[in-house]
This record gives sequence, structure tokens and C-alpha cells, in this order.
Amino acid sequence: MNKIFSQYTQQRLHILLLIIFCLCGTKVCFAKTIFYYNIQGIQNQALQNATRRMDIMIKSTGTLTPSEVQTLYSQGFKNIKKAVEPYAFFKAHVTGRLIRKGNTWTAHYSVRSGPQLQVTEFKIKLAGPGKNNPKLKKALRNLPIKVGQPFVSAKYTKVKTELYTQAENLGYLDANFTKHVVYIDKQHYSAKIDLVFSTGHRYRYGKIKIQSGPYSEAFIRRYIMFRSGQYYDPNAIIKLQRNLSNAPYFNSVHVTPHREQARNYRVPILVTLLPRKSKEYLFGLGYGTLTGPRATLGFNWYRVTDTGHRLQAYIKASRYLSSGLVRYIIPGHNPVTDHYDFSAALLNLDVDAGRSMVASLSAGYSHAPSKHWQENYRLTLQHESSKFKLNQDQNEEKQTVNASFLIPSVTFAYISSSKRIYTNGGYRFALTLKGAKRGMLATTSFIQGLLNAKYIAAFGKSFGRIIFRGSLGYTIVDDLKSLPLSLLFLTGGPESVRGFRLQSIGPGRYLKIISLEYQHIIVGNWYGAVFADAGTAANQFNRSLSKGVGIGVGYNSPVGPIQLSLAHALTPGGQVISVQVSLGPDL
Repeated sequence: MNKIFSQYTQQRLHILLLIIFCLCGTKVCFAKTIFYYNIQGIQNQALQNATRRMDIMIKSTGTLTPSEVQTLYSQGFKNIKKAVEPYAFFKAHVTGRLIRKGNTWTAHYSVRSGPQLQVTEFKIKLAGPGKNNPKLKKALRNLPIKVGQPFVSAKYTKVKTELYTQAENLGYLDANFTKHVVYIDKQHYSAKIDLVFSTGHRYRYGKIKIQSGPYSEAFIRRYIMFRSGQYYDPNAIIKLQRNLSNAPYFNSVHVTPHREQARNYRVPILVTLLPRKSKEYLFGLGYGTLTGPRATLGFNWYRVTDTGHRLQAYIKASRYLSSGLVRYIIPGHNPVTDHYDFSAALLNLDVDAGRSMVASLSAGYSHAPSKHWQENYRLTLQHESSKFKLNQDQNEEKQTVNASFLIPSVTFAYISSSKRIYTNGGYRFALTLKGAKRGMLATTSFIQGLLNAKYIAAFGKSFGRIIFRGSLGYTIVDDLKSLPLSLLFLTGGPESVRGFRLQSIGPGRYLKIISLEYQHIIVGNWYGAVFADAGTAANQFNRSLSKGVGIGVGYNSPVGPIQLSLAHALTPGGQVISVQVSLGPDL
């Protein structure tokens, strides 16, 4: 009986010990195991590649156990050696040690990369119908691989990609490598490259079919800078897509090359256009601390004719500036770069210095000779009645000027930036010259020049930008009192001197504005801003500047930065606090 009880007790004890062991084992299994590593002896792209491979290996392992850590550590040697080979290190030697502190394991790898494997022979040959094409032959002379340089696999891939791209841009759409061999001799530590690039036949543009809807096909063809029968260039297809998308006539644009339908090496092109509504009406209400209540009523007629003639009309009303405009626009021979316009306008200007009513007729021609340059030539006939103070003197009586002018003007603008909506670096300057000659439908003679500049510098995508603005204007006139208010300089308000009411500084024959703003990224597309502005419009060039400072918050929207600013005037004549909103592209 005692023996049976003893056996029973032993069994219970064994079961109890087993349960305790399992519970302890469960605790160990669920303890969080952490694995760190560091790699010494390599840098730049080789280190980045080794780190990437290690991270992928660790992530694919999932939940770690001590035994898996040992496995990761062992596999790390092979992973690092493989990671440096694409950068010509085929004799790398990796040593390491694994250190454990509690549940944290750290692997220390040290790499002796050794010499880089050199390219000892590089043969590349063109074959096929395009083997004598001078542009392809030139491309071969400028390839990034040379004998005596390290064999870097990324450069080898770049060679193949560049040749494919160059061939495609020249119309060799079937080009391929019939031979692409790399001989790696680890014994003699050398690399030999042997390539044969066959061009295949050169393609041309086939029939260009246009589904233009209500627009004349002849008008749409003025956007197309290539013709059927010319050698095929995919960049021209992309450019046509962009130009039509930027035109004001369409809601959607699809330019599709149908290579699968090519016959006799001619690729048919289909242009499908979905027009926007022929007429659009605009209506807006707003309020600004600088302008007071304001309203806009507008009308756009995009399809006056099937050849792209357009009509714009709007009325804008506010406390300080009200205007009405009717503008008729005619696309030029190249509608991407040229257009003509004729307009009639009424302007009522009511500012601190006085009031002015302007009626004008205008004709202009705009031309963009390149993606950076813009030119505008204009002839304006205007009559103006104004009553204002010229010298900003409280005791001065307002003078009355009734004058007419025939004013030719020209504006040259240069923009340097890959992105104009929101840019991380670029600049813009514009020079406007205009004048009139007494006796030639002008009450008096004058010449006026205005230079505007803007420069943007960025400090990385996640840090911030500095924005500099400046303006300089100068007027030559025999009798300053014969010039009406609109032909003198005024400043103040958004995009000039913030903290001052709209056009509240001036008038004068000279204009000077300088502005510096810093924008710092907060999160995502949101940023904070601080700024300082200074400027004047006066009859003396050395007149002291009106100054304003402020802060703001903005959002980088698809149509450009939207910024809400609080500005404070530092000099008399401004506002203690003003709220301003700005919207639009950077350049």
C-alpha cells in the first residue's frame, strides 16, 4: 500500500514538475527577443545595400527566438558579402561577434572589402539597320563603363538602359541585346563585358487620327509638332499630351500610340479629346481686412468658334478696387506658344491718396519662345480722370488730372524652375517697359520701367524654404503733375508690403519693395512662415521705407500654396494687425 502510494505521489510530482517546466518554458518563449546589428568597414551604396538585405532578412523571420538569432547572425556573413559584390568587391572578408545582454542580441560585423574588381575588356557592337546611326554611335562613345574602372553592376545596368532609351527615342522600337555577357574571373580578378545591341527597324509615325468633338481638326493639328512619315519619337507624344492637357479647352486628353497596329513600321496615333463645357459662370463673395467686402461675377466662353477663340468677361467689386473687363482671345499659329487678345476695361481705383476712373481699349500679342522665356507686346488706348494727393501731405489739396494716352508696352519674363506651382528652388524676373509721346494721342510724354524678381531656395523637402521678393520702378516724365493716378506707382497689401492696406503707400514716380520670408515644414503639406517686408512708392528715390512683419500658416495645395498671414506694420500708416490670404503658384 505504501509502495503504491509512493508511486502515485511520484507520478503526481512528475506531472507537477512538468507543468511548472512548461509554464516557465512558455514565459521564455513569449519573452521579447531583440536583434540589433552594425556593419563597419564599408560605406555609401555598399553599406546601404548590405543594410537593406539585412533588414529584409530580419523582417522575413518574424518572431525571434534565441536559436533564430543565431541563424540570422550566421546568415549575415553571406548576406553582407553578396551585398558588396555589385560594387566590385568580390574579395570581401567579413568577421563578427554576437553579444547578448538579457533578451537583446547585438551582432557586430567588420568588413575588409579588399580591392575592387576591374573591367579589363569592354566590347560593344551595334548591329541591325541602325548600326551606322550617328546618334547611336555617339551614345556608345559616352557610356559610363571604361576599361580600367571597377565593375559596378549598377553602371552595367545603366549602360543597357541608356541604349534602350536612346534607341527608342530614335524610333528603334524593336531594339534589343542579342548578346549581353559578363565574364567574372575571380582567379585573375577581372571582368570582361561583351555586348551586341541590335537596333531592329526604325519606326515612323503612321496615320494621326483625331477625335476632337466640336473643335476643328485643323485647329487641333496646330498643337501637333510632328507629322505622319516622320521618325517616331516617344518624347513628342508625351509633349503633345502635356500641351493639350494644359490648353483651356479640354476636360481630358489621351494621346495613344497603337504600336500593336503598326504596319510597315508605321505607328498609328489616336488623339482622343473630351471638351469642357462651352460656357462657365463664376461667382464669388469674400471679405478681407485690406479690401473689405468683395464680390466677383464672371463668364468664360471657351468655344466662341471651333478654332479656339475664347471670350472672358468679369466684374470685380471691392472697397478699394473695382473693375470690369471683356477680353477676346485668339490662338496663334502655334497655340501652345502664341495668342492674340483684344480687351475693353473699366477700372475704379479708390485708395488713401485719392480716386481714379480709367477706361481703356487694348490689343496684345503673347509669345513664349522657350519654356523659360515669355514675351508680351501690348498697345493700350486709355482715358483717365483722377483726383489725388501727389505728395502724401495731409495739408495738400487733391489735384485733378484728366488725361488720355496711347501706350505701347512690352514685358519680358524669365522663369527658371522645373515646377511653378510649388518649387524647391527657382527664380523669376520680369521687366516691363512702357511709355507715351505727347502729340501722339497722349496728353504728356513719359517712360516707365518696372523690374520684379522672386527667388526661392529650399533646404530639403522636410525642412523649409527662403523666399526673396523685390521690385524696382522708375518713371521719367517732364511734368509729374500731368500723370494720372494709375500711371504712378502704388504699393501695400499682399505680395507687396504686408501690414498696410491695399495700395495705401504712394503714389510716386519711384517704387522700391524688398521682402524676405522663411517657411518651415510642420507636417505633411502644412508649413509655418515668418516674414518681413519693406517698400515705398514716392517722388524721392531715397524716401524711407514702410515696414511690416508677420507670421503665417500655409498649405501646399495642387493649385499652389494657400497662406493665411497675420501682419503688423512697424511704421506709421499701416495697421496694428491685418489678416491676409494669398493663393497661387510660386512662380
